[in-house]
Amino acid sequence: MAAAFKCTIDFSNGATFDPALVLDDPSTPLDVAVLGTAASEIVDVTQYVLKASIKRAYNRTSDSFTAGTAAVRLIDRTGLFNPANTSGALYGKILPMRKIRFTASYGGTEYALGSMYVQSWKYQSPTGFDPAYVDLNCVDGFQLLNLASISTVTGGTAGQTTAERVTSILDAADWPTGMRSISTTATTTVQAD
Repeated sequence: MAAAFKCTIDFSNGATFDPALVLDDPSTPLDVAVLGTAASEIVDVTQYVLKASIKRAYNRTSDSFTAGTAAVRLIDRTGLFNPANTSGALYGKILPMRKIRFTASYGGTEYALGSMYVQSWKYQSPTGFDPAYVDLNCVDGFQLLNLASISTVTGGTAGQTTAERVTSILDAADWPTGMRSISTTATTTVQAD
């Protein structure tokens, strides 16, 4: 039995960390998801995916965490992904920082492969009878966290545990509480911010 790959893009708005609340969707439960500022416009683009690769955020060579990335190539036979196609259904919505999600279903269970943001869309116009292609470069939330500008950390006093300090830093970066899993058993303390 082979796994079934699925790729969806949310064209409703730019990068927001919190998942928008979707009724009857177990991936956005109450007290984790937030009411969105715009209705989600999630488009299943699986049928257009020619290839996709996902790299995880851990670098074994340097023993460090970096941003996870993905590269996706979409085929565009109808002009759907052409940003200059004014009559296209996605006209004006093909912008950076759209949310993209990769999943795979196996044995009746859906597994998350990655949730990222489209950093760039590279549209390649057709030549002759060739169809157009769109190459998407994607990054995960670590890239956005890396770009957060934090000058002070509220509660960044000496004596905080490492878990408390990580929580303070994530709070300063507006990282949603529903997308955190921090062990509170740490007893190591840190110095003042």
